[in-house]
Amino acid sequence: MTHTAQETLQPLYLLCDASVRMREEDLAAVNLLLGHLADEITGDPLLAWAVRWGIELYDNADHTTTLMQLQQVDLVSRIPQMVTTIEEPTLAAALRALRRRITGDIDLLEADAAEVRPPIVVVATSGHSLDGAGDRAAELAALLEWTPMVLLVSLPGADGTIAEDLAAEHTDVDATVISSLADVPDVAHWIARGAHQSAEHGLTRLRYAQWVVAERDAGAFRHVAEPGAGVFHRFAEPGGRPAADLIDLVAVRAAPGGDELAERLLWPYRVVVGDDPATAVGLLLPRPPDRFAAGRMTARGPEPLSGPDTPDASDGVLRARLCAALAAAMAAAHAVGAVLGEAALESAAYTTGTDPEVLITDCTGARLGTDRSADLFWLGRFVDHCVFAFLDTDGQALLRRARSNVADRLPSATEWSDYLDHRATVLQGPPVIEQVQVSPVIVPDGSPVTVRWRGRYIDRLEITGPDGAVVVATGRDQGQVQVVMTRPGAVRLRAANRVGGHRADTAHVHVFRLPRITEVRLPGSPLDARDPRTDQWADMLAHYSRHMLPDIPPVPVPAEPPAALSLTRFPIDVARFFGERPGRPRRRWPRLRRPWA
Repeated sequence: MTHTAQETLQPLYLLCDASVRMREEDLAAVNLLLGHLADEITGDPLLAWAVRWGIELYDNADHTTTLMQLQQVDLVSRIPQMVTTIEEPTLAAALRALRRRITGDIDLLEADAAEVRPPIVVVATSGHSLDGAGDRAAELAALLEWTPMVLLVSLPGADGTIAEDLAAEHTDVDATVISSLADVPDVAHWIARGAHQSAEHGLTRLRYAQWVVAERDAGAFRHVAEPGAGVFHRFAEPGGRPAADLIDLVAVRAAPGGDELAERLLWPYRVVVGDDPATAVGLLLPRPPDRFAAGRMTARGPEPLSGPDTPDASDGVLRARLCAALAAAMAAAHAVGAVLGEAALESAAYTTGTDPEVLITDCTGARLGTDRSADLFWLGRFVDHCVFAFLDTDGQALLRRARSNVADRLPSATEWSDYLDHRATVLQGPPVIEQVQVSPVIVPDGSPVTVRWRGRYIDRLEITGPDGAVVVATGRDQGQVQVVMTRPGAVRLRAANRVGGHRADTAHVHVFRLPRITEVRLPGSPLDARDPRTDQWADMLAHYSRHMLPDIPPVPVPAEPPAALSLTRFPIDVARFFGERPGRPRRRWPRLRRPWA
């Protein structure tokens, strides 16, 4: 029998901690969440009919005070405002009371409609509870038998530890944080979208709205954690794959350890669905960084390093570090419950150098599971072909366990990663500082100098100036830093790794002091110039005039203007001076006498 959307009911419950532990900001966030949920539900024609939601207030005695019974939400109806109580919160008791209420409500709703979807439960908590973690986990597990859709919401002032711990123990439980009132509309939209998918298609998980994108939107999709458009990988299967299993696989990015997973593997970050929202047609994958060169991690070792004629075939340090990085990537996948498979492991790309990296590029065939023996068998063969000649007695013991047919004896990926990383350090030996340089060698006091170095096997480098200031550089065999010089002397470099250390000094740096401008104090004024009273300025100016200006006699000013000057009164005769030609004076040379005259 086929049911239409109008014959499907979707219950919705909001469990709120309205205890004395709740702050005013938390209470405002809950009331705002109620209002946005009402707008989202009433604005969707499907949800306006299908959703039955209840707002319940429970005390520690398992009694119920109903604020709104299960009924159709109408815009005319005013959403009641939550108020705090004097009760201390007990989340386990509230979950137990909610489970009993859901049991009775489902029986009543199934008599009114042809199909009733599993309820959606939203729990808003202040982060405090009088019960223990075991009691909360047990009651939540019992509640999940009735409703596989649970969202734990931590309010702005709440400690999110309770929500995170409960969500980490159950894959069907999501947790989110309302850090401010601005986050409330997004959370309400997320809940309403999950309710719409559940009512229309029977997808009973809120994480569908978080991890699924339509194929028509896949090309223009942008993700905060992955800059740029992702790579759309379409499945080869004509009918696609079930979306529910892939959602669980992609959602491990948000699990504890998901950050390390995303750094070492190109883990898909969205499931792509077509016309059928329950069937996935592909995955959105991040783009690989440009620094990774082309190369495959085959079972016989990293290509092209696996060939016997390759110049780097005897480089045990590089091989050990590549094996350790690959084992670390496998350990990150196993930590979140994922199994990679041979196709994913042979898709790994790597970088060469003093600190090589490994990135698994194809995770489309990965799955969730506990049987990791296939991955560990592959890793054992890889280590055997790649670094067999460089293993010590501990490595040989691990290799003998890896060759065993008993799955419980296989070394874990973490064991291989720790051993190979330490073995690479032992093979490379202590660090060596080959060259140091400082420039300039003559600087003013307080000016920086540039220190350059080149070395090998440097995990940590401490650069100490003559005044004792320390600059630390990690994992860099060559580079440069600036050091501020406040006193003359050499800059000291100390390199270290797990095997040993090495020291080197730069040339002597001369530091001189620049001439400084010294402030000369002038004699102070007899009056305070900062005094705002203006009647003292006249006295001060008169004082300076008497003591600083010289006595200048008064200049007599004639009463009448002088008469016009004439040439006769001029001191010289101008006509004679300019009219007559001056005579040439005669020069008399002295008579020269001969000394013998």
